[in-house]
Parts: sequence; structure tokens; C-alpha cells
Amino acid sequence: MKLKFLNHATIIGLCFALIQQIIVASSTVMIINLSQSIVSGEGYKLWLILFIFSLTIVYIPTTLTNYFTNKAKYITYADFINKFSNEAYNHLNHFFNSSFKEEKEAYFTHESWLIIQEDYNFFLDMFSLILNVGLNVAALSYFLNSAFLISYICAIPLTILCVIVSKSKIQRWSDKLQKSRSEMMQTLGSGWDTVLIGNLWNVSIWKDNFIKKWSKSNRSQRRLTLDIDIASMVTLIVSALPILIVLFISFSKAIGDIKMFAVLVSTTQRQVITIQNLSETINLFVNLNDKIRRTKQLSAKLNFNEPLSSSGKISWGNVYITKEAKTSILNNFDDLIAFTDNFKSGRYTITGDNGSGKTTLLAKIKINLKDEAYMLPNQSKMMFLNEFNIKEFSTGEKMIENLKEITLNVCETNVSVLLLDEWNANLDKDNINKLNKIIDEISIKFCVIEVLHKI
Repeated sequence: MKLKFLNHATIIGLCFALIQQIIVASSTVMIINLSQSIVSGEGYKLWLILFIFSLTIVYIPTTLTNYFTNKAKYITYADFINKFSNEAYNHLNHFFNSSFKEEKEAYFTHESWLIIQEDYNFFLDMFSLILNVGLNVAALSYFLNSAFLISYICAIPLTILCVIVSKSKIQRWSDKLQKSRSEMMQTLGSGWDTVLIGNLWNVSIWKDNFIKKWSKSNRSQRRLTLDIDIASMVTLIVSALPILIVLFISFSKAIGDIKMFAVLVSTTQRQVITIQNLSETINLFVNLNDKIRRTKQLSAKLNFNEPLSSSGKISWGNVYITKEAKTSILNNFDDLIAFTDNFKSGRYTITGDNGSGKTTLLAKIKINLKDEAYMLPNQSKMMFLNEFNIKEFSTGEKMIENLKEITLNVCETNVSVLLLDEWNANLDKDNINKLNKIIDEISIKFCVIEVLHKI
């Protein structure tokens, strides 16, 4: 499942970023002409006005770049969520696999949005800086000395060499950071309930676990940042050397030529900014491996086609199915089909010892029947319309509202089988009786297969 970053908003945002950098480069040309006109004493007012105007107007494309980039982030995120929902749809074997959920869920709930935001900011910065350096170098080389262009060209292979040397080390720490940060995020799910309930023993256990994961993530982040900064610093020193040599030679030759000397002095600040931007560009190139690797890992971590170590087993021969007064042993899935007469309407109850695979059997029915079956697990965070009701429901009231909603809406589609997993767990007698009546009414038209906590 790959992230798709290129959309209409991305293209518009990049176009405005290009316009922004063209204005910045044109201001360099204006500085050169302004300094020359001041020395000659002619036409400096026009160049001064144009220079001030360029400093003002540059904020318009900057604002529009940020506007469309933020829009592009949300388009990419919505596309990712849509792809995830399509690919993960009806993968109940993953839902009931706790180790899979513990490892993967954070990549969906937290990491995906963080990675999309970071990637857009990263590549926009890289695009803008490359344009800034390229256009400014072109202007400086054309109006001052073509040797500047040669010096920047020489800096490119030196930069690439340094990036290649540091690549493997940065990738290694990038992997460690992504894994440790995901593990840290995963602790927050249990932390919410633990802290609000307020049992000191459980809170202390959670805090110890969180601190361990936080410390590991913290070390990985600091080590990755340190390695990137050191690699960037070394790369800058190596790649900026030919540029500084050309700048020094240009000043030496300009002694006695007041006009050229004035241009060099006036553009020195822009030269320094260009070198700083080159440094930032190099830093981004060093980080490029980290960004690409983390983005690929997001796709790899949310792969729903990988085999699971344990997705639940059915202990055939120890699972029973009952309708009214008739009970039968299930030795295979065909026995279930035969007993229900290929899932005809009625109420069927599945029982068996703990660990016999009753819930796994419900999951198997759902996976096989797909949209013809509706499954209501014992515990889940599935969204219902009644979630938006201001009223706070008890467990029993919530179950009643859910079944009513299912009856009125879901069962009007092509659903013919309703799967209920221990719906009566932790309910009082009154709510159990109310729900029993609702389920009996549903079973007149639909096949209801339930696993009961107790009969």
C-alpha cells in the first residue's frame, strides 16, 4: 500500500514555490544592478523600487504554496485511509490477533499522518532550496563570474559522495527510531484507561513501561539527529571549499575595479545565504534516505497479506451448536452449514469450552460470507450512529441501541446472517431479557448465530 503524494494540489503548490524562488533570484539580479547604478550614479531609484517590491510580493506565492501544500497533505491522507480500508476490509484474522494489532495499529492511527506531514514538509523544503541555490547561482555566475557555476558544479559530486558514505549508518538508526517511536505510541492506548481508573499499582506498571519505551525512542532520535548533523557538517565543509576559493579569487581580482568590488560586496550576503541554503539542501539530501525508508516501512508494516503466527484455531469436536432443543457437535465447517441449512433464518447458539475457538468460528463465517454477514464482536471500537447521541449509555443500553441500529439500517441491505459474540457478557438480567426479545425478533427474518458467555 503506497502513499500517493502527487495530486493537483501538490502540483499547484510546487508551481507557486517555483514563482517564489524566481522572485528571490530576480532580487539578486536587482541587487547587482542597484550596486552598479549607485557607483555610476544613474538609474539607482528604479532598481531600488524594484528590489523593495520584490521583497514585498514574494510573500504572496509563499502563502499560496503553504495553502496548497496543506491541502495536498489532506488529499494524500484521505487517499491513504481509503486504500487502507479497501485493503484491510474483512481481515478478521488480523482483528483477533493481539500481537498483530499491538505491532501495526500505531502505524495506522499515528505514524501515517506524521509521515505524510513530514514527507510533504521535507520535499517542499528540498524543492525550494534546490531552486533557490540553482537560480541564484545562475544569476551570480552570469553577472559576476562563470567560475561560480563551475564551483557549485564541483560541489555536487562531493555532496553525493558524502551522502553515499553516510547512507547505511543513517538508515540503520532510522529503522530503530521508527520502531521505537511506534512502540512508545502503543503504550498510550493502555495508558488512557489506566490513568483515568486510577489504581496506583497499574499506573506504576504503565509508567515504568512508558518510560522504557520513551527512553529507547529518545536515544534513537538523538543518535539519528547527531549522525545526520555530523554528516551534514562534514559534507558542507567538503562541498563549500571550491565555492569559497572562487569567492576569494574574485575579491582579489576586483581590487582596483570599484564597480565590480561594489557588486561583490553587495552580493556577499546573498552568496552567504546561498551557501547556507546549499548546507540545508545537503542536510536534506542526507535525510533523504531516512524519509524514503520510513515511508516504505509504513507500507510494509500495514501489509495485510503476510502470514500470521497465530490467528486462532477451532477445536472441532469440542464446539456445539444449538437451535431450540436440538444440539449437534461441529466436526467441521460443513457441519455448521448443514445444521443451519445453509444459513437459513433462525437463532443458533454456539457453545464450548474456553479456548475451543468459538469466536474464531464466527470470524471464519464472516470471512467466508463477507458482506452477507454482519459481525458484532464482544469488544470493539466500531462506529455507530448512536455514538453521536449526547446521552451516555450503559453497557446494556449501548448494546440495545446497537442492535436497533443494525435492525433498522444494516439488515435492510444484503445482510442475511447476524453474528453475535458473547453479547450477554457483563449484562444484568433485565438487559439480557430485553436483548433476548430483540434477537428473537431479528431471527424471524435473519440467521442469527451467537456465542454466549453463559446460557
